[in-house]
Amino acid sequence: MRVGGVAVAFAVLAMAVSLVHAPAASAAVFPSVDAGGSHSCGVKSDATLACWGRNDSGQTAAPAGSFASVSAGSGHSCALRSDAALACWGSNFYGQTTAPAGSFASVSAGGGHSCALRSDAALACWGANFAGQTSAPAGTFRSVSAGDLHSCGLRSDASVGCWGPNTAGQTSAPAGSFASVSAGGKHSCAVRSDASVVCWGLNDFGQTSVPAGAFPAIKPVPPPPPPAADDAPPAISSLSLARRTFRVGPRPRGGSRRVRSGTAFRFTLSEAARVSFTIERATSGRRVRGRCRAPTPRNRRARRCTRYVRAGGFARQLALGRRRVSFSGRLRGRALRRGRYRVVIVARDGAGNRSRRHSAAFRVVR
Repeated sequence: MRVGGVAVAFAVLAMAVSLVHAPAASAAVFPSVDAGGSHSCGVKSDATLACWGRNDSGQTAAPAGSFASVSAGSGHSCALRSDAALACWGSNFYGQTTAPAGSFASVSAGGGHSCALRSDAALACWGANFAGQTSAPAGTFRSVSAGDLHSCGLRSDASVGCWGPNTAGQTSAPAGSFASVSAGGKHSCAVRSDASVVCWGLNDFGQTSVPAGAFPAIKPVPPPPPPAADDAPPAISSLSLARRTFRVGPRPRGGSRRVRSGTAFRFTLSEAARVSFTIERATSGRRVRGRCRAPTPRNRRARRCTRYVRAGGFARQLALGRRRVSFSGRLRGRALRRGRYRVVIVARDGAGNRSRRHSAAFRVVR
């Protein structure tokens, strides 16, 4: 995120700036630097970029080239090239690194969105817009700042405009004349033309309780990066049965859950998940139009096939690793009839991702 659309500048004190956990070339000179969620980026004196810190989404994998400024967001980064074009990298879950084409004066990387000031002083925002954070107002601006879920800009008449959610008053900008503005998590701050600072929005940690004094610039601490989206479904592998032919175990007595006969489903689970076990009974069917259907007088001459009918099921919350789930041959206390069956196993993780179906056949004898 940005301070008034421009990276926070640190004076170079006749020697190189030393940065904690900075890149290997710690003696490099940085005219400007910007801190994001869990990473930082800077423009070197040779106009190249260097980023360091958390890199789970590629947010520190800065591109090559010549740059004028850089902005570090929560899980992504954006920079203004020397030719006034934009470059963004890192997490693109909401399209926040898909920068528009054109000529720009500044750029600001936020939570799941980004905003930039075009060369004609108009605004452009892209990325997540479920809270209106990229619905930039019309008009001309001097600078723009992308926060976590909201954005603010300094208009050409020196007034401040903010957009996005207003759950804590973070977009209720005060009236007056300002020199710069910065949007944070659920609060915003701005420097007035007299160098005093005013902040508005959430104040649970005193973030809008401004100390006295004159400030040439301000920058709220950016919010932490959002957790990476879990798009990977759980995986079930190496499914096997302890016994494929077994007798139904006796009904447990005295609250005992010990299975004296029956079988066990054994498999490996890639992550903790809720696993459903569906027991299906094999029965005779007739193949009609490529599908195995229940026999009827109309299809009695069709080719025979085996179809499966649900007999019942159960579910277990299981940890990752090699698992063994005992099965007595009873569902809700009722014994399965003699015959052929199969178990169908599906896992669902906490994010709602479902695994592929896995099945194994078995036979019950009485």
